[in-house]
Amino acid sequence: MVDDKGFGGFGDFTPNVSVLVGNPARVPNLINQPAEMAQSIAQQAGFTMTIVSRKAVKGVNAATVVWQYPAPGSLASRGTTIDVVIDIPENVP
Repeated sequence: MVDDKGFGGFGDFTPNVSVLVGNPARVPNLINQPAEMAQSIAQQAGFTMTIVSRKAVKGVNAATVVWQYPAPGSLASRGTTIDVVIDIPENVP
């Protein structure tokens, strides 16, 4: 299951900021991935993922990551939470 903080929009949260400790790793690119696949990719790379916002969009067939922090390719400590925003089909509550 994907952890969902239920925030309402991009400006309603403070991104997770961490100090590099231990064994840093490159943050995987989750953008354009279905939400469940993105979570699997994050976990395989040693990170966790949290949905901080959802936005309904016409023509979207599945929940898809459209934004993430930390940015893809940046260095972060393993175990860091990657905050994501997903597009969802317009008819999903």
